[in-house]
Order: sequence, then structure tokens, then C-alpha cells
Amino acid sequence: IVQRIELPSDQRDLYEAIRATMDQRVREALADGGLARNHLLVLDALMKLRQACCDPKLVKLPAAAKVRHSAKLDALVELLSTLRAEGRKALVFSQFTSMLDLIERRLDTEPDLQDVTRVRLDGSTQDRAAAVAALLAAQGLSADPAEDIFRDLAGVERVVRARKSD
Repeated sequence: IVQRIELPSDQRDLYEAIRATMDQRVREALADGGLARNHLLVLDALMKLRQACCDPKLVKLPAAAKVRHSAKLDALVELLSTLRAEGRKALVFSQFTSMLDLIERRLDTEPDLQDVTRVRLDGSTQDRAAAVAALLAAQGLSADPAEDIFRDLAGVERVVRARKSD
């Protein structure tokens, strides 16, 4: 299920400012040196746009610091609250570890989500198997440690997977 989220005006304005600026830079760079010489600029432009959509705090620009809304974070918190009230479980992914930081901080401020069992897996996780085992144990589940339960999700940017608890 794809959920479309409309950005509030301040977040949308930030996105549009980044899009317009990066569009001009990318076009000029491509005209001067082609894609082969400027592929990193293109990737940087796409990353900045993705960050502005996820949460303006991810964008390291002075204009981003003035934006107070994060439509996706608000929508995620609302979804997680609903899923919890329904007895469902969720698995949340982000390609940006800094987005995971923002999500964790926000969940810590939400009264109905503060005590939710969370396990974070990212590049700093020392013992992935132990982290996965801890999460599964908290849910009354077990897994074969030889099985990579995240194998099929390796390239996913963001997924919220929910199911009814037994």
C-alpha cells in the first residue's frame, strides 16, 4: 500500500527551493561535462530532495532549519499509534540513519509509543544476530540464526509492515 502524504506549505516550499536550485546546477553541469563527469552531483540532488521530503531536519541548509513541520514523521507517528491500538506490529526502515534518530526522538515524546519495544539495526550495530534475537524474543518468536530475515529487504528505502498479533 502506498500512502501519499501532502507536504505542508513550509516543507513544500523548501522542497521546491531545493528542486529549482539543483535543477539549474545539474543542467549546467550536464551541459558542461555530461553525465559521466557529473553523476555525483545528480545523486546529491536526488538525495537532498529525498531528505527534504522525509524531514527538513535532514537537510543541512539554513532554510531547512526554519521549517517546523515534517509531514512524513507526523504520518508515521499517527500510523504507529493506530497500529499499536489495533494490536499490530510494525517494522520501519529508512535509508537515512539520521531519520531513524529523528523517529526515535519523536517516539520518546509520544505518550502512547514511549514504551514500545524497539530494536535498531544500522551500520553501528555490533551484533546484528543478538539485536534480531532480542526483538524476536520480545515478540515471543524465534528464528534460525543462519537465516537472514532481512535478506529480501536489503534494497528497500522505507517499509512499514504491519500484521495482527496472535
